[in-house]
Parts: sequence; C-alpha cells; structure tokens
Amino acid sequence: MSVSRWFDMMPQTVSIATRSSLNDFGEPSFGADVSYKARIVGRAENVVDWTGQEVFSRSHIYLGSNAKIGAGDRVTLSTDDVASTGQEIVSPTILAVNHVPDQTGFHHTKIWLK
Repeated sequence: MSVSRWFDMMPQTVSIATRSSLNDFGEPSFGADVSYKARIVGRAENVVDWTGQEVFSRSHIYLGSNAKIGAGDRVTLSTDDVASTGQEIVSPTILAVNHVPDQTGFHHTKIWLK
C-alpha cells in the first residue's frame, strides 16, 4: 500500500535537510530543505539512539516518505505546529529513525526527536 493513502492522517509538513559535510571546526553544512507530509506526535518515551544509548525522546514524526534520514540531518518543524520559536523546539536533534516496511518494501519513516 502506498504511503500516499495515509496522507489524510498527516496534517503537518516538516522540512529535512541532509547533512552534506563538516567543516574544519566540526560545524555541519546542509543540502537544501525538502518538505514532507508528516504527523508530529508529542509522546515522551525512551529510545535507543545512534550510539546505542537509551535516551529520552519528547516527540516523534511519522514521515510520509521512505526517504533516507540520518543522525546528522536537520529537521525543521513549523512554529505553528510546536507553538514555540525556540531553536531546540523548532529544529530538534534526531535521536533515532525507523524505516517501517509493508509487504512491498519500505512504507514510511518514523523519526524520534530530542
């Protein structure tokens, strides 16, 4: 089943930019933002992050795509959706990603946020 059949349950839009490189000071550079249909869910839970550590997640995103998302990528949430303009809220750290399959392959992506 195509993820597009779930779009009516994804009322938000998020932007994700792939980390392209690090400069000499360890600061990341990013590619262009790509917008995706999404559902942002505020749910506190513990998850295992990229380093294998158990960490606290404040929310997660169901992304209407099976796009490859990495630990260093940048996610940007709408200030209307999160009711804040704080940088740590609008652009939270990606803690973990799960590409959810169906019978035909990857269906959608779940992203846990700090």
